[in-house]
Amino acid sequence: MRNPTRTPFWALLVAMVLSLVVACSDSSTTTEPPTDPEEPPTDPEEPTDPEEPTDPEEPTDPEEPPTDPEVPPVDPSPGPDPDPEMPDHYVCEASEPLPIIPCQIGYGMETVAGSGRHLDPVSTTVYKVTTLASSGEGSLRACIDGSGPRVCVFEVAGYIELDSRLDIRNDYITIAGQTAPSPGITIRDAMLRINANHVLVQHIRVRAGDDPDGSKPSERDSLLMIGGRYSDSKDREYIVLDHISASWSIDEAFSVTDMVANVTVSNNLIAEALNYSIHAKGKHSKGTMIIAKWALYHRNIVAHVDDRGPLDVTPRGIFTNNLSYNTAQVGHRIWGLKERSYYDNEYRINTTMNNVRIPGENTLYGSNQDDQWAILQTSRSSSKVYVEENLCGDYKNDDWPCVFVRTSGADQYRVKEIPIWLDGLELLEVDQVEAELLKHAGARPADRDETDERIINEIRTRTGTLKNCVGPDNFYYPTGKVQSVSGSSITLSYDSDDCDDSKEGNEGRKLVILSGPGEGESRTITSGNSCPSSSSIKVSVDGGWSTEPTSSSTYGIEIDCAANAGGWPEMKETTRTLEVPANYNELAESGYTVLEEWLHGFYAEVED
Repeated sequence: MRNPTRTPFWALLVAMVLSLVVACSDSSTTTEPPTDPEEPPTDPEEPTDPEEPTDPEEPTDPEEPPTDPEVPPVDPSPGPDPDPEMPDHYVCEASEPLPIIPCQIGYGMETVAGSGRHLDPVSTTVYKVTTLASSGEGSLRACIDGSGPRVCVFEVAGYIELDSRLDIRNDYITIAGQTAPSPGITIRDAMLRINANHVLVQHIRVRAGDDPDGSKPSERDSLLMIGGRYSDSKDREYIVLDHISASWSIDEAFSVTDMVANVTVSNNLIAEALNYSIHAKGKHSKGTMIIAKWALYHRNIVAHVDDRGPLDVTPRGIFTNNLSYNTAQVGHRIWGLKERSYYDNEYRINTTMNNVRIPGENTLYGSNQDDQWAILQTSRSSSKVYVEENLCGDYKNDDWPCVFVRTSGADQYRVKEIPIWLDGLELLEVDQVEAELLKHAGARPADRDETDERIINEIRTRTGTLKNCVGPDNFYYPTGKVQSVSGSSITLSYDSDDCDDSKEGNEGRKLVILSGPGEGESRTITSGNSCPSSSSIKVSVDGGWSTEPTSSSTYGIEIDCAANAGGWPEMKETTRTLEVPANYNELAESGYTVLEEWLHGFYAEVED
């Protein structure tokens, strides 16, 4: 159970060090990662619910996952008695390798991240973030753009308003958001994108937002972990994303995709991916994708999204103790591996258990999109799928509770014993999940901002809806020049890399002529997403024009913000001076560096 109390900087005291011992998982051995991989292009949109193919040829001599047919074990016996103020979930039996988060279990948890422990002598660089500026000396970007092992600590808190996305492209980094003073760090206006190995990100908020003057909508996931699919065809490995709040994206709020392996996603609050916002396809509120090999998705909340809560394409995956609330479509979409060509020789070994789905106002009902926990699309021979002991709404399937079998024959891969597990992973009983996650999930559960607190309360009280906008004021997006008009059909300039003729696009919105012939006139778009070129869209409207627009006219499409998130919460800029230990590269008796133990001492300030 995660129930820390406030604690002094115990990690700097030798007596305290002796009480810190750790447990770890039996994950696979670390391989040498590539250095500074080439930047890939933007993640393409996933197709919606494709049909499954017939079974491909069975792969040859696949790697066997760890197995444990018994009920998952409880926590290991504690080590020495901790200091009375020390969080008890950071005191456990010692073992090797050290988990990057003390006492925690997960794939990739054995990463050294930015600690420099893999070097002889141990060496890392501490970057103090002293400004909320998007770039420059003392900025978060300066730490991210650094090379070699590095740790980002924060002497400042508030909004980091980005003028372009943050790209983690160099390996071995720790972003220690727990070091920021209250109210913590919120990254806004563009995405945080990760394309590197050996990464730990903790205790930050990321909210891309809907600023019409910001980056392209297709580049506004809030957090995107992207692998090597488009560059060197190598997995990005050893990634831990823990205690993050991600919301107000234009596409997925939180994604791990395109050749990633050995990853843990834990204790996150993923919510309010914007629905009928500025995405070229129209309604597009997507929660999270986990497309990775050897992945643990554990104790996460997804709330107020249309779909992907999560979407799961994992050859080896464990999905446990997660909560979805008011997902319009399915809670957990177990998608076919055929959707990723780099998994052509893989099959699925999956444990999905003790998860909870709570329907909300936007939850859809019907034969395929009911309030079940999981939709199963699996067709690969040798697959083993354990989807059991989950709670959902009123969906009934007496043969397989909370599961809708979408792909014909997929139920043949159901197994009665847990096919993949991590020794020592703590599993909550299903009736404990909601209370525990409402207390402990998100960036700073002991110091939540107004938005995170509202979302948690909406889950608790069964209120709240999908949101179209961050704030209440309508705005125009896109805007540009009219190209041509033919009766009720009008072609508009629009620079989009994600238009799709099959989607509703801007249907139902108001097209307003902002200047030139026809200025001030508006019409309702009745058909909104023809894509004649990458630089234009073609729409139909509900009638002719009193004064017909021409190529001298400019237009705007009005975004209706009646369904909004209340605007950006007030976030005061605060500062405090950090005294980083002078000997921070030294190894303590626990095996961690002095710097790491110092960082651990901040957990109690932000975790409830």
